[in-house]
Order: sequence, then structure tokens, then C-alpha cells
Amino acid sequence: MTHHRDIRTEDLEAMLQLTRHPEDLRLLVAHANRTIGFFPAHNPRALEHPWVLASLGAELCGLRILDVGAGVNPLPFALAERGATVTTLDNHPLTRTGQPRAEWNEWGYLDYSSIDARISSERCPYEQFKPDTLFDCIYSVSVIEHVPATVRRLDRQPLAATHSRRPAPADRRPYS
Repeated sequence: MTHHRDIRTEDLEAMLQLTRHPEDLRLLVAHANRTIGFFPAHNPRALEHPWVLASLGAELCGLRILDVGAGVNPLPFALAERGATVTTLDNHPLTRTGQPRAEWNEWGYLDYSSIDARISSERCPYEQFKPDTLFDCIYSVSVIEHVPATVRRLDRQPLAATHSRRPAPADRRPYS
């Protein structure tokens, strides 16, 4: 049975034509179906998620990666499979646990370690996150619009400046 939040076949076919990374999209859809039961039926994810995966590369052994505002998505599973140590961060009040997954969508806090022990998850607002180590890569997909304006306006260093081992290239910095 198809999950009610799974991307429709015709939409997936269209996104496979649009994305520059069709093999990564196919891989993410397979991971999604195996782990969370669906690939989000929101077509921008079919372009954003493969772009992130392709941008990070195929060999991620030894890298520490942070997904800010992870919700429920297949990227952490694909990154862990490529050898990364992945931490997800989300503060959503809804908790996604166990079965049945039939009512899940991409919203909510998921403890990814309940599905894949290579992934750890933290539940807290990103502005309060205090990791015990630095990350090689920090990414966030379509989250900023859900962060309260009062938090977005805080005069603070971006998360990458305080929690990353190396700064982002100048052309990829969200704050200048």
C-alpha cells in the first residue's frame, strides 16, 4: 500500500527530469521507503534533498554532519550510509515514534537512532543547542521560514560560526 504522503509517481518522474541529480533522488526515495515509509509529497524536497546529498559527495567517512530542523526526512539515512556521523536537531512538539507510520508526514521530531543507530538526534531549539564537538558540515532544508521572527532577528553568530570545524565558503554563507 502506498503511503498517503509519498510522492506521486508522476511527480517523481517529473522531478527526475528536473533535478541535476536523478541518481541521488532515486537513492533518497529508496531510503525513504525503507526507513520512514514515504518520500515527502512536496516536490521541492525532490530537488533540495538530492542537491544536498550530491553537494556533500559520496565518501563521507569520518565527517560529522548536523541536520538543523530535520523533521522526518531520508537525508540522514543516506548520509550515514555514506559513512558520516549524523546528528539531527529538531524542536517540533509532535514526536514520531514506532508504528504505525501510516499517519506520519515530514513534520515532527523523530529520534532517528530508533531506526538507525548511526544517527543521533537532539530535541531542542537550534539557538540553545550546545554540542560537545564541532561539525564538518551543518545544513538545513526549508526551515528558516518556520523559525519565529524573534529568533531570526537575534543578534548572534550563525550556528556554523560557533559549531563548525571550518567556515563555509564566502559564496555559501547565509550571513555576511
